[in-house]
Amino acid sequence: MKNTIRSLFACLLCAALLAGVIVPAAAAEDKITNTIEMSAENRYNNASDNTYVRWSRPVKSYLGETDGKLVRVQYTGTKLIYERYEKDGTLLGTGTFPTELQEFGGFFFGQTYNFAVFGRSNLKESTSEEVLRVVKYSKDMERLGALSYYGENTLTPFASGSLRMADTGGRLYIHTCQQMFK
Repeated sequence: MKNTIRSLFACLLCAALLAGVIVPAAAAEDKITNTIEMSAENRYNNASDNTYVRWSRPVKSYLGETDGKLVRVQYTGTKLIYERYEKDGTLLGTGTFPTELQEFGGFFFGQTYNFAVFGRSNLKESTSEEVLRVVKYSKDMERLGALSYYGENTLTPFASGSLRMADTGGRLYIHTCQQMFK
């Protein structure tokens, strides 16, 4: 009896999700121009950029909401691209931002600010080498400042994992992976 109720509930939940999410998204899909995939300058294609290997890697594409607008941030391998859309899919504007260190860790749409994290390998195991930089942006993606971390027992930042952030009480919390010194 319990399995029948669970199966019925799962079917109802799937039907509700399909009716509420997929249908409206399909209507907006016609208006959204994927400037990241279509850009001749960029030539970055993130279609089917999924992986099912044992090791994880940093997430490269982010979708958030700022001031009632949809915002997409994409790491291309050399820079960050920022796109702003109306909820109906109309493109409002785009921008690009340089990566500040060699490796990209992640992006976060915070309550008051946005943040990006970059890293650099430290193969000499130096305690004075910059291994992590957290960059703070306004909601309009204006660079406001950065905080750097040196050494931190880090040989390779973001190794075999992804990075996640959260903010609460005026503090930013970062959870990530690393390969440590020997």
